[in-house]
Amino acid sequence: MNAIFPGSFDPFTRGHLDIVDRASRMFDQLCIVIATNSAKSRRYDPSVMRTLIEDVMILQPVKWNVSVTVCKTTIADFVASHNVGVIVRALRNGSDLGYEEMVETGNNMLLNSIAPDKKVEHVYLMCRPEYSRVSSTLARELISAGAGFQELDRILPTNIADYVCLQDTKGGNHAD
Repeated sequence: MNAIFPGSFDPFTRGHLDIVDRASRMFDQLCIVIATNSAKSRRYDPSVMRTLIEDVMILQPVKWNVSVTVCKTTIADFVASHNVGVIVRALRNGSDLGYEEMVETGNNMLLNSIAPDKKVEHVYLMCRPEYSRVSSTLARELISAGAGFQELDRILPTNIADYVCLQDTKGGNHAD
């Protein structure tokens, strides 16, 4: 069965990597889908983040079944047009569940209107305790506060920590 792990990944964190590692063992194919969230503005260009995530996957053992793509449509549209049976979502804590249930309901409603015969399951994976407080929002806050590579490398894969530090120093190449 094929699955997707959608998110803004702005930036991709070690918590995301943990979910990818675990989900990639559960499914035949796992696609990390860098999605647009109308409620969030992006700090980093999704195409650049795609390349950085692909580079992270190269360094990981047993990641032959993981791909990365940028999605400019809704997740329901993506599911309807691809061979996807499962949407993987991460839960950091109990309060994430309410939000994720709302997302699941919305995905299912949209999918039903787009492709009534297509069904998708949502699978929730709890973050490991060491990642329960890690988020892209935390990373962006730390970056805005001037955190350096040593701090960011603790919550971001090394190449992504390096990239965001370089971009912050240059003051450039953020997404509009």
